[in-house]
Amino acid sequence: QYMEAAQNPDMDKYRIPQGTAKQMLLYDEAPVYRLLPSGSEKIAPIAAISTGLWYENYREFAIAPEDLGALDKLIRRETDRLTGNLPQLHKNEERRPAPER
Repeated sequence: QYMEAAQNPDMDKYRIPQGTAKQMLLYDEAPVYRLLPSGSEKIAPIAAISTGLWYENYREFAIAPEDLGALDKLIRRETDRLTGNLPQLHKNEERRPAPER
């Protein structure tokens, strides 16, 4: 239903919110597509920032079904960050001395 409500839907993809699109582009974990009247267009991470993409008219985004794993990874990372569950270091990495300079 979320994709159906898009101004320019692409039923072969999963629509994601703009904030999620920004994070996925920041971490460069999976391709993000911009939903346009002419069809979906893959966004290069650097182009999203250098072109001011977030301020243009068409600000609806999507990912391909095969990239849902990357979305799950992002959700887990953000949930852990918000709940304070930071990844634990392995025992042999815990107290490694800092290299001298």
